[in-house]
Amino acid sequence: MLDSVTPSTLLSNTMVCDPLMSWTEIFGTTEDDYPTCDHQTVRDKACMRAGGISSQECHSHGRTNLQSSHLWEFVRDLLLSPEENSGILEWEDRGQGIFRVVKSEALAKMWGQRKKNDRMTYEKLSRALRYYYKTGILERVDRRLVYKFGKNAHGWQENKI
Repeated sequence: MLDSVTPSTLLSNTMVCDPLMSWTEIFGTTEDDYPTCDHQTVRDKACMRAGGISSQECHSHGRTNLQSSHLWEFVRDLLLSPEENSGILEWEDRGQGIFRVVKSEALAKMWGQRKKNDRMTYEKLSRALRYYYKTGILERVDRRLVYKFGKNAHGWQENKI
């Protein structure tokens, strides 16, 4: 019975690639069409979803130029890019990772545009931010519109990129 089983039987949707094939020949598009990802904890899974490329090829290990898929990364990148920020967010204590939302509805609108959701409100956005307390990406600050990056957030510190 096992004699009739071949690798192509088990992996019918898998293609074998010649190591000299170009990116376009393998995936039908150029590398530039895939966004770079900057996920520290789910690095390899995110890369696999991005087209099966290895993590070494995929990761920029730096800022994501506001192309982040996660809200906290989007906020981080806005804080690190004053030219894109337009006064929406500002640091209260950069060394501690504490920041304040200055224009809450403008932030919600910008995030909604990124996610193609024209009904995004700050109420919805702030609820999403509060979920990050459980994962340690953000920490609670007992002031309105003020948040703090937690131990699991990366890329916001000046000396650690």
